Order: sequence, then structure tokens, then C-alpha cells
Amino acid sequence: MVLFAPAGIMGFLRRRTALSPPIEQVPVVRGSTRQGVCLQVEQATKDFGGLRAVDNVSFEVRFGQIVALIGPNGAGKSTLFNLVSGVEPMSSGRIVLEGTDVARTPIHRRAAEIGRSFQVPRLVPDMTTLDNVAARTDHLPGRAQHSLALARAQLAAFALEGYATRLVREIGLGFHKLIELARASGGEPALLLLDEPAVGLTSDEVARLAAALKRLRAEGAAILVVEHNIDFVSTIADEVLVMESGRLIARGTPAAVIADPGVQEAYFGALA
Repeated sequence: MVLFAPAGIMGFLRRRTALSPPIEQVPVVRGSTRQGVCLQVEQATKDFGGLRAVDNVSFEVRFGQIVALIGPNGAGKSTLFNLVSGVEPMSSGRIVLEGTDVARTPIHRRAAEIGRSFQVPRLVPDMTTLDNVAARTDHLPGRAQHSLALARAQLAAFALEGYATRLVREIGLGFHKLIELARASGGEPALLLLDEPAVGLTSDEVARLAAALKRLRAEGAAILVVEHNIDFVSTIADEVLVMESGRLIARGTPAAVIADPGVQEAYFGALA
């Protein structure tokens, strides 16, 4: 019901039979004027019983900036993502989004301002590409009535319009990542959280993904990326944060972080 008929049976029928409004009549804004700090994470801490998965982590992401979060498996990166998006409650600390502390705000209240993708894309294989993207825009305040047109605009922005009516199960993994990115960025959320977007992609697909992220950055998006592909990180990131055992152990430009002896021992040694 949530996926196929969120407005009930009659809403489902109206959506399928009504003529969708032309894209040009829908308020799709490209090139946001938002500036300054989008996300502030302040002394974020998460305990699971006796295990401290995230330990007093602080950083910020600005509009028009890509920040990459790297570290060995088990460093706490995914848990930190869950704290920011609201999947997990914090033990202590603050999550400030556009000046408002959302640390105690339920996940559904954060969803309009936070778009998230996952390491394994969470698309519905028996739905079309268009309907998978519309699954987000259907639930954005004030935009549901233009959901399909907004979804079409997203597909056009990512050069995916040729896949609009195709079932996701008929499309390759590389495009799944791009479709999920199109969905996550639908409605121009303040913050994008991308969990290993380059994993499993060919070099051409990685290049296409990098171009899409750079375009979103130029449009003013604030982007936080968890990624293991260091070459990809070096291509897209303005700043790199390194986590180990729940703590931030380094931060800086990609070149400075990669050259850091402590990072090489903690991270690159773990990958050797």
C-alpha cells in the first residue's frame, strides 16, 4: 500500500488515469541559492550496550561541498550515517540540520531534508524506474500532486529518461546506483547521504556517477559520502574524514589524508 497506493485505492486510480502535468509547469528548481553550513555533527556518540560504535565525533558539511567518510570495516561509518538520518537514536551529542537540532526528530520528519542511498540499492525490481523515483516525491510536503512530473524531471537531469518505463529488474546494476541517486536527490533535499555509491561499478559507470555528484555539488547540494574507492574519493571530495574504532582520526584534503602516516597504517594497512 505504501509503494503502490499511498493515497488509498481512489488515489491510486486517479494517479493512473489522470494526465500528468507537463514538467515545465512543475516548480523544479536547479541551482540552489542555499549557502553556509548545512549539517553540523557535534560530539555524536552511540553506545550499543558496552560497545561504543561512534565516539564523540564532530564535523560539518557545507552547501556546495562533498565530504567523504572513509575507514576500515567496523569503524562506525554506517552507524554514523544512521544517526544523521534518524535510523538510530543517539546516546549523546547533537545533529544540527540547517540550524535546527534534529537529534530527537523522528526519521519521517527528517526525510524531506535528507536524501539517502544505500550500498545495495533499495529499489523495487518490479516497478518502473519512474515509479521508483516517484516513491520519494510522492511523500514530499507540497509536492505529491506533481510527483510523476518531478520524477520525470529527475530522470531527465540524470540522463535516465530512456529508462522511465522499464522495470528496474531489466536494468543493470550501474544504472541502479544512478536511479537511486536520482531518487535520493528528488525534491532537492538539503543533505545527501550516499553509502558506497561507486561499489560494483565499471570505470565508465564510476565516471558517470562522479559527473552526477559534481553537478549536484554545483547546484548547491551538501553531500556526505561513505566510500572505499580512494581513487573515486580523490576525484570528487573537497574534504575527507577518516574513522577508526568509532573515532575521527584524520581530516583534510584527499591528498593530505592519503599521505597521512596514521591513516596509511589504520586504513590502507587494513586493506592490504
